[in-house]
Amino acid sequence: MDLAPRKRGRPKLFLTKEMVEERKMLKRFRNNSRRNSHVEDGSTTRCPGSSNVGSADGQRIFGGFEGASATRCPGSSNVGSTDGQRFFGGFEGGSNMDCPGSSDIGSDEGQSISKGSTLCGDTISNEQQKCGDAQAEGASGRGNGPEGYSICCGKGKVQLPLLRDTPPELLELSTSGGRISRNFLTKIRVYNNIFAFCSYGRKVDDSVNKGKGPYVFQVSGETYHNFSSLVPLDGCTPKFAQIYMYVGQEAIDHRVNFVGSPDGLDPAIVKTLQDMLNRDNTLVGIFKQAQERFYGVDQDFTKNSVLGRVLAVVYTIEFQKCGLPHAHIVLWFAGGEKLLTPEHIDELICAEIPDEVTDPIGYKAVSQFMMHGPCGAANPKCPCMSKGRCTKYFPKPFRDETTMDNDGYALYRRRDTKRTVECNKILLDNRHVVPYHRGLFVKYQAHVNVEWCNRSLL
Repeated sequence: MDLAPRKRGRPKLFLTKEMVEERKMLKRFRNNSRRNSHVEDGSTTRCPGSSNVGSADGQRIFGGFEGASATRCPGSSNVGSTDGQRFFGGFEGGSNMDCPGSSDIGSDEGQSISKGSTLCGDTISNEQQKCGDAQAEGASGRGNGPEGYSICCGKGKVQLPLLRDTPPELLELSTSGGRISRNFLTKIRVYNNIFAFCSYGRKVDDSVNKGKGPYVFQVSGETYHNFSSLVPLDGCTPKFAQIYMYVGQEAIDHRVNFVGSPDGLDPAIVKTLQDMLNRDNTLVGIFKQAQERFYGVDQDFTKNSVLGRVLAVVYTIEFQKCGLPHAHIVLWFAGGEKLLTPEHIDELICAEIPDEVTDPIGYKAVSQFMMHGPCGAANPKCPCMSKGRCTKYFPKPFRDETTMDNDGYALYRRRDTKRTVECNKILLDNRHVVPYHRGLFVKYQAHVNVEWCNRSLL
């Protein structure tokens, strides 16, 4: 099949040789009809681009005498006709010629376009076309046939989930009409605000409100979202995303007493909305996981003594990369739990790839969370690279046993076990493993770097 050249901005059409010849013939016909728009027998030729909207009498358009004929040319259209024959003469002895590119919308008798007629090279029918990928219906298509319709999804490139039903709790609050519903609708903006994750940051320009006239909210400079740490400072009231770190009645109390909230908020409505969001909202689910992990890690260190009996804990939470929380935690162990020898360190901290056969879970988790790189010569554009070197000093050298350097840092055992992990089509070995505690990062399915720290470094 020969393809005609496509112009920028126009839909892609597949044209056969017959179509090209037909268009050439129509072009010649159009040029002739422009010179001879009225023939001797009284017929009228309808030229490209013309249209009839709401016409009730075709005689006024085409003459309509006995023996008259009407010719419809490419690009014309009829909208709102009550009788399709009136647009094209249609009287005794009359004949209609309907050329490709014309269309009738709303015609009762619709004889102008019949099933299987041609519209700009697209084969259509009286039925609406359906997208072959998303099954979306449309009035017209792109390409050949019903499966050529692609405006809706780009031929399957865009995949959108179907809209879900409104949660029953929200539907009840919005439509029941009772006392609780009226309270919710009256203060709906306040209820929405107490469940917000962050605040709206801006610089408001009040100079425009001097004098008379309605209030104008004018913002100058940048607008942004204020997002603080997940845990409030001591003595500070939690707000916005910090409230999602609390559960149950404690979270409800913080929302009801939210800064700036007026009196009259119903704790029962707050509980209903909180339970609904915990169940249905994906973003709330992510914060809930962060809350569970935060308190879970704290319990593992202080109560469960995963690494040993702990005397004190100091931590700070940062937001790195795409705003994800990142915690730095320092633990002080009791006297009998301190890691004083390389053998003690090897019992808790590992820097080697597990055996894929004997420990498939550990191997998968290390492959996904605990490999650094590739960097260096294999990937000089890696974020850790500076002046041609990795700022984290990877890859580390192979080492048969754990030792301590002169500065008090642990040099972990990294034996040449020939085990590798493929990352970005590059094989990485034990020299690229970030030290870890197997129980922690397997449990939380996250990057959990565990390092031994000398007392002199604190």
